[in-house]
Amino acid sequence: MGQTIETGRKRGRRIESARAATRVTSYELEDVRRQVIFQIKKAFSDALIAQASEALATANLATLDELERIQRFRAERGDISKLELTRIQLQRFAFERDAADAGPGGVREGEGGRESGSRERMVGCHASARIPADSK
Repeated sequence: MGQTIETGRKRGRRIESARAATRVTSYELEDVRRQVIFQIKKAFSDALIAQASEALATANLATLDELERIQRFRAERGDISKLELTRIQLQRFAFERDAADAGPGGVREGEGGRESGSRERMVGCHASARIPADSK
């Protein structure tokens, strides 16, 4: 009729082949899970690094502003030459340029003064894609 009669233990070999394919698929699934977890952890640490870099750049800019203010005062009093003041202003300009070249998270001049880029733009994700604190 329509039933296949297997000889030579072909059914056992087919079953073992299917089980081996299932094991391979489960190993591939575990590998994908491992890679996704690694990418999530890396994105989180990259976000923390970007946040710390942004804070450091903001602090450096504030220090340069204070130094420029002091040097401007000293230049007005005649303690230093205008050249020294120009050097400080040039350092500040170079710092801002480097920060802008670093990417969208760099410190830049905005309409209301200095502002920093949002962490979402630095990391390249949306605010709704936050990582829960309890995930490890």
